[in-house]
Amino acid sequence: MIGYFDTSAVVPLVIAEDSSARCAQVWQECDVRVSSVIVVAEAHAALAMALRLGRLSIAQHREAVKLLNCRIAELDLVIVNREIVDKAAALTVQYALRGYDAVHAASVLALADATAVGISGDQALLAALKQLGIATVDTNSSR
Repeated sequence: MIGYFDTSAVVPLVIAEDSSARCAQVWQECDVRVSSVIVVAEAHAALAMALRLGRLSIAQHREAVKLLNCRIAELDLVIVNREIVDKAAALTVQYALRGYDAVHAASVLALADATAVGISGDQALLAALKQLGIATVDTNSSR
């Protein structure tokens, strides 16, 4: 299975969240793991926010960053180009997506692989991917 992981499916791999077990399970089931290069900034921002909010200590944050960098190294990253950005811009209107979610959706489409599965905990992104004909895995669901 080719799994496209958005940020909401990557962060739970490195810090404890309700969806961590499901994300780990799906990660293991994938033969190929893909994301947009924006996952790097988004995931680091999420960890920084967890640190600022006191969800992570400085030591936990440092360990989470190391693990995140390992996970990112295991991903094939889609480079965001003008074509993906233009598609994302159209998807923001068509599916009421936030900017980064639209870039993730456009990146899945850029794979042009009918076997790719969009993996996310973001309901708006999952709904858009389904409408676009992309199979999905909701990391907030046990199935």
